[in-house]
Amino acid sequence: MSRSREALRAKASRSASVRFPVFLRFVAIHSPQVVITRRAAQSSDGARLRRRLQLVTLAAVAALMLAGCGGGDAPTRTVERTVTEEAAEPPAERRERPRRTAKTVPNLVGERLDVAESDLRDLGLRYREVGGGAFGIVDASNWTVCETRPPAGAKTKRVRLIVDREC
Repeated sequence: MSRSREALRAKASRSASVRFPVFLRFVAIHSPQVVITRRAAQSSDGARLRRRLQLVTLAAVAALMLAGCGGGDAPTRTVERTVTEEAAEPPAERRERPRRTAKTVPNLVGERLDVAESDLRDLGLRYREVGGGAFGIVDASNWTVCETRPPAGAKTKRVRLIVDREC
């Protein structure tokens, strides 16, 4: 090894304030200008990282301790309350949810998606959109209904709205 390489290596290992690019930290460079070993580059970073981790841990512990201190000088008071409740009568019959009946699908082809959704909600039909591209449907008014499944005129409880920007 030449004398200049040894001098550069010694200087790099002694200097803790030297910051090297990432690719130099993990690869030993063997050129006459720069010779940096992995150990020399990582030793200063490891110490710096440990110090930062210690400071963050200390700050977190201090914050938790301060949050737990609720000010012991504040007076406390005890409140007693009596609550009387009447026993609820057991239900005589099980409540039944209103069943959704099959309804006729309206012709929604060519409508804006927000208008079609509103119409289906008013009729009491459930619906699901199919399509919408990579990001989904963000603004329903920018989408058009191209097809409905089942088609218009059929009786159903659920409708699929096939949408696109333009049909």
